[in-house]
Amino acid sequence: MSEIKSKKKKLVNIVACSGGIWFRVFLLFLTLGFVWGSISFVIDTVTVHQEQNYRRAVIISEYGLQKALQQLGTNPSWREGFKKSRYSESAKGWYEVNLDQVVKEDSLLVKIESIGGVGTSQSVKRWVLGLLVENGDSSWVPVKIH
Repeated sequence: MSEIKSKKKKLVNIVACSGGIWFRVFLLFLTLGFVWGSISFVIDTVTVHQEQNYRRAVIISEYGLQKALQQLGTNPSWREGFKKSRYSESAKGWYEVNLDQVVKEDSLLVKIESIGGVGTSQSVKRWVLGLLVENGDSSWVPVKIH
């Protein structure tokens, strides 16, 4: 009889131990799932934020390019560009415009590079303009460089 009780105790101990192992394995998988979900959430949030910043940077670099074209329209000899400037007081972001004058063959060219940035995202827009003179009137026109 004591032998049967001893076997029952061993059987109960084995079941209790294996139940504890399964519980621990369950907790391990639950913890891993929570950690994976948290990491995925953070990565998705950062990715969306970076995409939004890049879209804003594209808009800001186009704004800098537009300002440079307006300045060239009013003063064709302007070459100073714009140093790093805030896009606006209410929106975060900055732009910088650099101009480089080049003579290629017998044409006067101006290379414009506008850089816009928000946070760690940046966008660069480049244009090359050539001076077109017709009937004593001059204007800047886009040029394709081959």
